[in-house]
Amino acid sequence: EGVLTKQIHDFFEQLSSVPEIGEHFAVCHGSGPGVMKIADDTAADLGILRIGVGIDSEKIGQLSNLQPPILLNFNNSARHMRQNILDRTSLFKIYNIGGMGTFEELLIAVTNLKLFESLPAPHIFVDPFGLGENGAHLWQSTLDQLKTVSSHKKIGSYTVRLAPAWVANFCHVVPDYQAVLAIIADFVHDPVSYWQQAGISDQDLLQAWGNALRSKVIIPPYLQQAILVIQGRNEPKNVACPT
Repeated sequence: EGVLTKQIHDFFEQLSSVPEIGEHFAVCHGSGPGVMKIADDTAADLGILRIGVGIDSEKIGQLSNLQPPILLNFNNSARHMRQNILDRTSLFKIYNIGGMGTFEELLIAVTNLKLFESLPAPHIFVDPFGLGENGAHLWQSTLDQLKTVSSHKKIGSYTVRLAPAWVANFCHVVPDYQAVLAIIADFVHDPVSYWQQAGISDQDLLQAWGNALRSKVIIPPYLQQAILVIQGRNEPKNVACPT
């Protein structure tokens, strides 16, 4: 709390000053304690819509926060359905300090990214404490593993890739929320450039777009405009046929 409360407060305030976002955003969280409660309290103070998608974790001493005005609460046996709702509801995924539950959730979310079940946008991992090995970032080894499985491998005479190369490029490890703000601001200002740098193909983007439309999720204007660019450069060109 001493480290992250002010960071998250400043992040929410500054996010509303990003032209493409303004005040048109909400905070979706897991309706639990820790960073989720800090985010919920901060959003309430700033008048930002809060969406809590909680889970019954009372057996491990984590009481659900029932204060968000939009609230869903699941029991533990439905946690994958809960995760799917979190993934489809939120655009930017921000992971903080966590254990097995957070690890499970981030792997599901990254898999949904790979399967085009969520709109391709940054996944950002925050660790201001250096809780990894020898003071490294807590999630650095996770990102390293994603890069490992998405690189080319030799199995006998075959060359294989176990995951798309672009998946790891959507994942960013950062030390604080100022870095989170910079990544999001760059993305919303020019999604097409971000996608190109990440290496995702137009066909994959259009597949994710189609899935989002069928799911009826809210799609912000800057993404609608970016997809128009992708669609425009993939339209069949008229070909002259002299006779």
